[in-house]
Amino acid sequence: MWDSLTRFGWTAGVVITLSGACASKDEKPFGLQLQPSAGKGGSGGSKGGNGGDAPEGSGGSSMAGEGSGATPSDAGSPGAGGDASSGAQGGTGGSARGGTGGSGARGGSSGTGATAGGAGKPSTVNLGTAHLEQIVTEAPWQIGQQTTGIAVDHDGRVYVSDEDTVYRVTGSKVEPFITAAEIRDGLSFDVQFLRIDDLDIDPDDVVYVLASGVLVSVAKPHEFEFLLDMRQYTDFYEAAHLGIAGGYTAVAKNDGLWRVAGEPENVYTAEELGWSSGCAAEDLAVAHTGTFLYQPGCNGSPLIRGHVGGGEVGVLYDTVASDDNPLEAQNFLCVARDPAGGFYVVVDNDLNHTELYHLDEQVDDRTAVRRVDIDPTLQSERETEESAFAMRYCSIAVDPSDGSVSLVTFADLWRIGWD
Repeated sequence: MWDSLTRFGWTAGVVITLSGACASKDEKPFGLQLQPSAGKGGSGGSKGGNGGDAPEGSGGSSMAGEGSGATPSDAGSPGAGGDASSGAQGGTGGSARGGTGGSGARGGSSGTGATAGGAGKPSTVNLGTAHLEQIVTEAPWQIGQQTTGIAVDHDGRVYVSDEDTVYRVTGSKVEPFITAAEIRDGLSFDVQFLRIDDLDIDPDDVVYVLASGVLVSVAKPHEFEFLLDMRQYTDFYEAAHLGIAGGYTAVAKNDGLWRVAGEPENVYTAEELGWSSGCAAEDLAVAHTGTFLYQPGCNGSPLIRGHVGGGEVGVLYDTVASDDNPLEAQNFLCVARDPAGGFYVVVDNDLNHTELYHLDEQVDDRTAVRRVDIDPTLQSERETEESAFAMRYCSIAVDPSDGSVSLVTFADLWRIGWD
């Protein structure tokens, strides 16, 4: 039971206090900001440059205006030029927030070969061939045939979890960051069993850890702040997955997807997510806009797209090799949000080769799906590994500073980057 736990809701900035039976701790607001406090939107971004031979730019994206008032500022429009068939795109469109109030405008119309607004074209894709480098081998974490928690901060430090420990990797140095035992012993209520299910990171480099339904934040090694005990609302007998981005907090588990915003709410059922018990490669990635990708993780399971705020949810891509599936995936292996926009996903294709793709957030055709060229390839490294399942059981996260992709598979950590 709870004692005097204070939790924060976000309806017009109102603080919600619940009575219960557990010692209180200072807490920071987290979760979905449904109605932000009034504030003034910034000015519109500049227009994108010309296309031609430049790398792909991003379509002008925007966020909702936060103040009160009339019309929003115009979003930056993508650059003109560039032939779509050659892969060249318009220059980087300006990012814009809404003006003094109103809803921010979506990205401007596309130039020749460009893509309009929405998630935009991230700067981390199509910058030439990416390089694959092994960072750590024989790491201390105990990860088998499963996905696991992974995140990267602005300093390039990688956080990887197994059931007992969150590790922080600085360069090639691996050290414990927080343990399940430290969390259990530091709580003001009794927990008989605690395992680390997943982790994520916010734009301030605060790491969030979900451990058997207990959600905590970790800003410094071996110190945590208790946020919420979700076991008051649902059971955590099976593993769960966490996504925190742009003020959104989501938990995917055996009874569907939950949104944490004041009172936790079951947004989608397990049936709507396609959840199935015992799937080894279950994974969740949440974009800053609240759009999420979820893979149930069994052989042949599809890739699901929805929004933490609710609404339509369904299959984005099924595991079939056809003209309607540009990934030609027979299995989805792991997924991560790209802080620059969109998502990365690792798949086994119809040739049983392991490939990395980037998807625009609002992808609905082949033009918003791009295979990432890597040297050496994931497939070639997979074939040299002792384990036949290397690279096929993976978890990935994207560095918010340089766009590189960190990939953990068993006891190895790899970096895919554009140097």
